[in-house]
Amino acid sequence: MIDTAFSLETGDPGRNYVPTGNMMLHAIYDTLLTFEGSEEDEPIPSLATMEQNEDATVFTFTLAEGRTFSDGAPVTADDVVFSLTRVQGITESKANFLMNGITVEKVDDMTVELTTDGPSLELPAIVTNPALSILNSKVVQANGGTTGEDDAAEEFLGSTSAGSGPYMLDSMDITSRAVLVPNPEYDGDHAPSFERIVIRNVTESATQLINLQGGDSNLAVDLNGDQVAELGDDFTVTSTPSAQTIFLLVNQNPEVGEVTANPKFAEAVRYALNYEESRSSSPAQAPSRPPA
Repeated sequence: MIDTAFSLETGDPGRNYVPTGNMMLHAIYDTLLTFEGSEEDEPIPSLATMEQNEDATVFTFTLAEGRTFSDGAPVTADDVVFSLTRVQGITESKANFLMNGITVEKVDDMTVELTTDGPSLELPAIVTNPALSILNSKVVQANGGTTGEDDAAEEFLGSTSAGSGPYMLDSMDITSRAVLVPNPEYDGDHAPSFERIVIRNVTESATQLINLQGGDSNLAVDLNGDQVAELGDDFTVTSTPSAQTIFLLVNQNPEVGEVTANPKFAEAVRYALNYEESRSSSPAQAPSRPPA
């Protein structure tokens, strides 16, 4: 049982760009590359290995042999092309921008080439995003999926998954909980460790703390530093850099605010911020209790 304050909008990877969705979909779907745990220095192979040209404009992905989706179908280049170009076609998706300026082409059944308009040293990291997960193209197309604005597979993907990850979606309510179960066809490097995972919407961190201390949950995602300090030795605290970004926006449109439109106001705000203190703020912490 995992407690977290939900930011969950969809079970469709191509339309997802929120933290809880990332957590859930990362367990259900595989991307071409991924990161090892919380390490963010260098993407590593997931479904594919990658080579790039000297200009960092052509990226060639070779799929691993033998990888399959949850229905046993093999993962092929057609699935990669469909999944990535589908995100390009869903223009209302928050994740659509990830594929801007990228051309996707099939080389052969196990090889796909991504080409960018200019040097793109960030592309290997971009393809680790759960929004660019690889879907079973035949299944998704049979349930309304297309690579255009007429795509209608979101409802299907909200109740049934079509991925190659260690887990499958058993059920989901974007307001309350998502339930994951093991993928019996999974053949990757991270075999499922649990027979059932429930990600539960618990909006108050104080309630998450009570649930964790009382044994009603195994993992609390949103406790603050003071709450973590209350926990005893029976709990494991995992601290990692947060995936969330907090930013300060100063609207400089004079029609919105005459004061904030003054460039000197934005300059004053910049001088007032304690950048060093912001950089050294606490990492995200996820206390957990071992399963009974």
